[in-house]
Amino acid sequence: MELYPGLHRIDAPFEQGRQVNLWLFTGRRPVLVDTGVAGVPREAILPYFVDLGLPPQDLKLVINLHAHADHIGGNAEILRAAGVTGDGSDDSLLIAAHNTDAPAIADHRLLATEVAGIVDEERIAAFMRRCGDDVPVGRRFRGGEILEIGTSEIKVLHTPGHTAGSLSLYDLGRRALIHGESVMGVGTTDDRGFRSTPFGLDPQRYRQTLQQLTEIEFELFLSSHCPPMSRDDGLESIAVSLAELDSYEAACRTALAEGVSSAQEMAEAVSQEGGYQQGRRLLSQVEHTLRNWTREGLVTQTASGAYRLAR
Repeated sequence: MELYPGLHRIDAPFEQGRQVNLWLFTGRRPVLVDTGVAGVPREAILPYFVDLGLPPQDLKLVINLHAHADHIGGNAEILRAAGVTGDGSDDSLLIAAHNTDAPAIADHRLLATEVAGIVDEERIAAFMRRCGDDVPVGRRFRGGEILEIGTSEIKVLHTPGHTAGSLSLYDLGRRALIHGESVMGVGTTDDRGFRSTPFGLDPQRYRQTLQQLTEIEFELFLSSHCPPMSRDDGLESIAVSLAELDSYEAACRTALAEGVSSAQEMAEAVSQEGGYQQGRRLLSQVEHTLRNWTREGLVTQTASGAYRLAR
């Protein structure tokens, strides 16, 4: 559907009956934002192009908001549909992403092992099938770039936290913010009643991103997995996300008040205190929190090696 002249939302299928929003800027230099998992171009993107009368060959750029399978898995299919080999020898259509996430977007085994943390070879192979063929990232952003798309000026924002290289896009004229998953809201709850921590890789950088986004004068708030929102609803989503982060950090402080000898021990204590799901995701977040808080002087290590809150 067309949200406003020059911006379309493509509603694409995702696993377990869910959906993912993909975005298409039309005009003189059409730009596609995200490509879903493998198969999504065939099922949703290319039929939408047909309805618009837009040949895939007219695309000039595909932007991946971050290095997760549901954002990059259709890259190779889109390049093939546009008649591009995908080996880097033809620059008529480029894949673009933040410089930090680009290596994992280009190398799906790296994405499976380093980003998703998968170690079992069978699961790695299944994950890589969701990501399609490897293709190079031909344009790397750092944040702050201005893209001229038709009559629109789109500012590229580096909004880390969910991943180290998460991007958001801000249409300066229309005041539309495509944040992808830089604002995560509340976590999910499993069948045992344990919550997920919804904010991705680095809790501290996630907080900085949330605060950064509140300062943007957006009127339209566009997520990868939620319907379009107004400014008020978007600000409420950010507030809920900050409250979720506050709850996690409170559990971290409680664990540190007792003293922990390692990130693993702290993750177990945080899981028990906050009712969070244990696993690699929580451990990674706790490792980042310990490292950040130690660097800031909020946490100290005792002579025995235990971590405690600074007095």
